[in-house]
Amino acid sequence: MPEVIIIEPDITDEENQENWEKVQQVINLIYQEINKAE
Repeated sequence: MPEVIIIEPDITDEENQENWEKVQQVINLIYQEINKAE
């Protein structure tokens, strides 16, 4: 199982924060697919 590295950017802009949360959701989905394949 690959090690998940969480990167927390220093974001103060609310819109950028929302975009980052969407990116994290996509990353989590990708990791779930990787884990299923193993």
